[in-house]
Amino acid sequence: MAPPIIHTTSNHNSQEHAAQVLSETLTELSIRHAYIGGFAWRLLGSARQTEIGENVFRQVLADIPCSRYDIDVLIESPDTLNLRTLREKMAEIDKRFTDTVLKFYFVEDLDAFSEDSEAQSSDETIEFRPKERTGIELLSRSKSNVLIETLSAGTLGLPDSVDLVYNVPSTASADLTLPILHPSILIFSKLQRWCMSLESTRPKTLRKAITDSQDIDYLIGWLIRNGMLIAFDDYEAKKVPKEKLLRNVRMYRERKESEEDRVVVTQLEEVLNEADKAMILASASPKAADPEVDKNNAEIMQFVLVSLPI
Repeated sequence: MAPPIIHTTSNHNSQEHAAQVLSETLTELSIRHAYIGGFAWRLLGSARQTEIGENVFRQVLADIPCSRYDIDVLIESPDTLNLRTLREKMAEIDKRFTDTVLKFYFVEDLDAFSEDSEAQSSDETIEFRPKERTGIELLSRSKSNVLIETLSAGTLGLPDSVDLVYNVPSTASADLTLPILHPSILIFSKLQRWCMSLESTRPKTLRKAITDSQDIDYLIGWLIRNGMLIAFDDYEAKKVPKEKLLRNVRMYRERKESEEDRVVVTQLEEVLNEADKAMILASASPKAADPEVDKNNAEIMQFVLVSLPI
């Protein structure tokens, strides 16, 4: 029997709708959160798509990892509440959320079940029909599924908490906002992965380094336009000291210098305060100066692989 086909989308309107419902549900549960990754860049106005068109992929019932086009959300939850339990709670609150052991989806197209209306008793509504199906059945019948990557604060080199956020107005309504990790520290997630991607021999990872660089360049320009600086001291994450953050920025600046991209080099220096700029410019190449450069690479490389599609 062929595995079911699951249609996923990264259409921005669909993703934003999913994020709005997700934020409302997490807020109802008193869970702090912030969006990161390509979706956060899109909210800030980046034109680079996280996906071209629609993606249709086959997924076996066992949920074997496959290509993903998703929205990434950083979640700060109590120690007593793991992400699996949290996803189950959200699915109980809103039936459009579906947890399939390894993945979490928002099913936007509930009309996919309308064709069963004649088979249902007259007092049943479309709203309740998805509850009667397993997660895979529900997803395979829907034409618009948004894949949601839930990431725990304090893991994979991400911030330990969601203290510093930036609320972006929704395109659907001026009264609605979506929280993203503040751009002054959001940039570190891309810089960290870009640095690790350079060590890879995998063509897909190397291609991702190019798009990460595009995202970094865009955010540097965004910070300038909005009068903000990179906030090294505000990025608090396990095993990611300020020295490592400085090293990542230094590596990026050196790469842009080697590419003779003076525009980005100049802009990067503009979003550094004088003290941080002095440390970056005064230090030698990170590989020569810091024997700890490869420490904790296993954990950070996991971050690279987990977040590859964004």
